[in-house]
Amino acid sequence: MTSGFSIDEVRVKGNHMPDAIAALGRGLSLLTGPSDTGKSFIADAMNHVFGASGSLRDVPERGTYDRIQVQICAYETGTVYTLERAWAGGAVLLYSLAASEIEEFSPSRILKDTHDGTGDSVSGFLLGLSGLQGKQLRKNASGAKDSLSFRNLLNYVLVQEERIIAKSSPFLSGQVMDVTKEESIFRCLLTGVDDSAVNTLPDAKVRKGLDAGRKEVLETLINQAHQRIASAAGTQEDLIKEIALVEEAVSNQTAFIQNISAELDQQQTQLKELWATRQKKQARQEQISALTDRFNLLKEHYDADIARLQSTQESGRLLVQLAEGPCPLCGADPANHRHEGLLKSDDVEQLTEACSAEQRKVERLKQELEKTLERLSQESSDIDESIMADDAKITELRSTIATDLEPKVRLTKEGFGELLKRKKEAERALIAYDELRRLESARAEFDIKTKQEGGKQTYEATPPRVTDELALIIQELLKEWNYPSLERVVFDSSTRDIVIDGKPRASHGK
Repeated sequence: MTSGFSIDEVRVKGNHMPDAIAALGRGLSLLTGPSDTGKSFIADAMNHVFGASGSLRDVPERGTYDRIQVQICAYETGTVYTLERAWAGGAVLLYSLAASEIEEFSPSRILKDTHDGTGDSVSGFLLGLSGLQGKQLRKNASGAKDSLSFRNLLNYVLVQEERIIAKSSPFLSGQVMDVTKEESIFRCLLTGVDDSAVNTLPDAKVRKGLDAGRKEVLETLINQAHQRIASAAGTQEDLIKEIALVEEAVSNQTAFIQNISAELDQQQTQLKELWATRQKKQARQEQISALTDRFNLLKEHYDADIARLQSTQESGRLLVQLAEGPCPLCGADPANHRHEGLLKSDDVEQLTEACSAEQRKVERLKQELEKTLERLSQESSDIDESIMADDAKITELRSTIATDLEPKVRLTKEGFGELLKRKKEAERALIAYDELRRLESARAEFDIKTKQEGGKQTYEATPPRVTDELALIIQELLKEWNYPSLERVVFDSSTRDIVIDGKPRASHGK
């Protein structure tokens, strides 16, 4: 299917005025006639509906005409559309109807008169019908791009008399600033390839300023790297040797710290175990002290029991030796006394023997208790000596840890920190050397790139194969028009124009 559309008619409408209609046909339409008959106005009216800025120029014949309609037909679908715009300008109305079918309340869609790259503008709608929406065009040597607007194609759609008789190329408007963009349009129409893939360089002045700023930053970084290297006070080889020496010293210090730390851990473990043993001995000493107090109290009880038994024995012996007489309680004579429980000599002897036996038992228990107290006393004495020895050992260990091992670990770690600091400073200086090489390399590459970018970029021209095909089509067309004595048509890429039978187009007159 073929993209694009045909312009079927131009219609001017107004209140209480008959429609003024210019009917056109599919393909090339030629408007001819005497001067001052409205040929240019019809072209201006189409240009106005297609999004020209401002209002349509006034003509004496205007009367109450106030709006312009352009009816078009899409090639691909055959759908008929009508674009309508007020004579005074503004947005464009789009009808999916022929112009003759539009009534007051016919549905329409509003299109913006300015190009915005979307289908919501008259430009975007027409480009969409033409299969050209979203095309990008290069407009300068730096590769800056604009999106294709339908207004860029009006030189190909609406060709008026002054363009026909002009000696300049029909593909160019004559504006020097637009040459690059117009060449891109020409190439895009012939090849279907736009400039979307072209990389855009910054503007030359902007690029020059950016390059100067980047180079200044590079120079600043290079100077800073030189300063860091100068402060290191050593060549790159010296710094590498310094790092090797420091790493060896660090390895030795690490091994020393590990040994000292292991010894310190051993001493602290021994101190902890010794202190735990001392605590157990101290607890046993306190237990012995409590037992001694209790056993001494028991011994006192034994001594009291022995004294009581001895007193009982002595009392019984004395009682037996007393002469009989009247009872001190009732006054009866011994012969007449009947008091029960009165001791007899036999009873006293038995009591004395029983007390003796009990006394021997208590004395035996007392002896065993005294032996136990002696053992406890000896154990307490031994524990005291052991605790004193432990305290001496604890004091010695604490002194060794506090005055020997811990200072060694602390000093070694401080020296270790100094070594790491030296290594870090040397590594930082080596990094400065590497950074300096990288920055100087970047500066050299930047200078080369700046020189390369200083020249103009080159872009692909319209391929000769395509322009040759265009020349052949024009040649066939001229033959159909019965162009006199036609033999050959070629395209001249330097003038961007056709050459007919060896003579430039402009040399063939109007």
